[in-house]
Amino acid sequence: MDSERIEQIAVNTITNEALKYSLLQPRIQSADKIPSWDGGIEVYNTAKHSKSNLSGFVHVQVKGKLAKDLTQPTIPYSVDVSDLVNYRDIQGTLLFVVLINSEQPTQRQIYYAPLLPADLEPLLKKTKNKTGQKTIHCARLPNGHPNLEDICVNFIMNEHLQRGQAADVMMTLQEATNKSLSTCLHVRSQPQHLLENLFNTKHYLYAQNRLSDNKIINIPIMAKGCVRAIQRRITLSANNELIANNVLVTIYNKNKADITIQPNLSIRIDGTNMKLDYQEKGSTEERIQTIKIMNQLCKASTLEGNGRVIITTDQPPIQKAKKLQQRIAFLEDLDKILKFWGVNQEINFNLLTPSCLANVNALAIAVTEPNHQIVLPERLEEEASLQFVKIANLSILVLFIHVKDNIYILENFFNLPNRKFFILAGNQQIPSSRYIIVNAKQYEQASNIPWNLIEQDLCSVPFSIMYGKSLNETLLAMLNAYDLNKNPQLLTIIQSVNTYLLKHEPDNIYNIINQAQIVYRIQSLPKDIKDTLLRIQREQQDPPVKLGIAILLNQPHPESIYSKLTPQQQKAFDSWPISHLWKRR
Repeated sequence: MDSERIEQIAVNTITNEALKYSLLQPRIQSADKIPSWDGGIEVYNTAKHSKSNLSGFVHVQVKGKLAKDLTQPTIPYSVDVSDLVNYRDIQGTLLFVVLINSEQPTQRQIYYAPLLPADLEPLLKKTKNKTGQKTIHCARLPNGHPNLEDICVNFIMNEHLQRGQAADVMMTLQEATNKSLSTCLHVRSQPQHLLENLFNTKHYLYAQNRLSDNKIINIPIMAKGCVRAIQRRITLSANNELIANNVLVTIYNKNKADITIQPNLSIRIDGTNMKLDYQEKGSTEERIQTIKIMNQLCKASTLEGNGRVIITTDQPPIQKAKKLQQRIAFLEDLDKILKFWGVNQEINFNLLTPSCLANVNALAIAVTEPNHQIVLPERLEEEASLQFVKIANLSILVLFIHVKDNIYILENFFNLPNRKFFILAGNQQIPSSRYIIVNAKQYEQASNIPWNLIEQDLCSVPFSIMYGKSLNETLLAMLNAYDLNKNPQLLTIIQSVNTYLLKHEPDNIYNIINQAQIVYRIQSLPKDIKDTLLRIQREQQDPPVKLGIAILLNQPHPESIYSKLTPQQQKAFDSWPISHLWKRR
């Protein structure tokens, strides 16, 4: 087949392809004598081809080539450098190469390469003269999108964006990054074909520069970019029931997408297949909410995004939905039980064991049947005592009321009915708070302490000398616990208790020293507190008091005072929280 016939077939192929689209009017001739071009394609805004509707004119060069393989995604084609210079001078040309089956000429495949300034500048920048050739890589025109109309419409748009941009104005992608300019691409497409047009071609990139008047100019970048994925936010529904708002969707080519509902719950869509990816984690409430969403998805036959159907399935996994419903019921029951017992920490489900579940069951029975009696393997010493019930990482402080032998009733110590509590002094009952029996270890480890309730209760009991003494011991236990866990809520209670004690016994030296060591843990001691401590130290003969003040005032050699204490006094002093402030050598 001679070259003239090959060229005629190539031109006819492009002409016939252009005539399929209402916005295109081909003006291409074979054996055209115009240097570097074979005519062009008029592009209109509507199907009505009038001067007012003309969007632009795409200059084209059409080449034909015999070949046996018409299936390659791209092919190389050599173009004269002089042609490339001419293309640049008119702001661009659309190159077509039509492969013609040498044995069956009716079998043809169109390949194309838009050659705009952003393509031509990098090619010509390395060329010293107008002689020789450059290899151009042409893409196969797909059966879907972008079709020839898409290509021509976007060619005109990008030609307008790049028109008049001098070579020194254009920049590389690295230069745009160095200048902290955002990059973008522009695509014109029918909405239903947008994804195909985004994924199935390379796009021109532009650096966006915002001027002082907020006008944005697009600076062509001498590079093209492929869209690998698109992210957007949608409202997700299943069977027309709302699942979640503001859901992130990552869309890939070939009908693939990832829908991230929550960090631990996502949906992978591959064509008509839908796969749920779920990992149960987070707080109890987060797990419940996530599994409820999973339950909805497992019963759904359709999935909708912004009201449009994303995928339809004929066989939703109903059996899995039943198992999820059982899991929701367990978590909701567990949440109710822990809330009844006042738990204010999150349970670590990774530490949940069968023995933990047995303890959960015991607590649940105590909630539903307050007089339920339980049998403990080892008898507790006291008839009524505070003990921990362990569930995973939680230590729940529970009141065990002895019935007989090793049989007990469980009660919520922090949520007992309105009962009055007393300290017995002979036949006298001194009003007291129940919370003075909580020790340092319990304050440190308990997961169900109602801090506000304790603070209010401790400081609302009518003051008495005996209650003040007991409350002082409670304050020291709290300080010991605070030094271990640094719980700010505990420190707030400690400050309130000390204020209560100072209000009723402002001259009590132990209250004054406790106030000083509380302040010491927060900030440097102010002068008035230091002066008060010095006065007490001069007046007091009690060695432990002198030692405590020496530590608070950072006086030298407190060990000399410590050495004068009896072994019993040393043991007692070492158990006090003030000893934690002593930086012993």
